[in-house]
Amino acid sequence: MPGAWEFPKPSVLIVVLSGREMVASAWAESWRTLIWPDRANRMFLYGMPFDHARSQGCKRTLETDHDYLFFLDDDVIPPP
Repeated sequence: MPGAWEFPKPSVLIVVLSGREMVASAWAESWRTLIWPDRANRMFLYGMPFDHARSQGCKRTLETDHDYLFFLDDDVIPPP
């Protein structure tokens, strides 16, 4: 049985949803301080209805064979 260190870490696609091209400065500041998983890719979707953007994020996750999908909306300011 292989040890846990021999299994590859899961890959994560982080999709940021925004209804506009510009985000609030508080959000931009928190974005810079976020601590990302080792194998995380980030993708921005804006200028479309949120339901359509979420569908596009799901489609992209399946096309790129990521293990997890995480949505981050532009009205949420997460801790690092």
